[in-house]
Amino acid sequence: MTNLLTKVLGALSAFAAGVAIFFRFRAKSSEAEAQHQADRADHAVAAAESRRRVDEAVTQVKQQHREETQNAQESLSDGRRDHLDGDW
Repeated sequence: MTNLLTKVLGALSAFAAGVAIFFRFRAKSSEAEAQHQADRADHAVAAAESRRRVDEAVTQVKQQHREETQNAQESLSDGRRDHLDGDW
């Protein structure tokens, strides 16, 4: 009787250990997935911020070029030209 009881308790403890290992693996897997998602979100925020800075820089350069062209056209139409330093 004790031999059978020992076998049943051994099998039950082995099953419990297997279940514990399974759920521990699932918990670590879900933690890894959550960390991966957080890393992807951080990367997306950084990429969006970088793109915004590039767009602002491009807009600023275009505006500066537009103003310089307009000033050059106004100087040319007014007849003000400096031939010594090339500044129009």
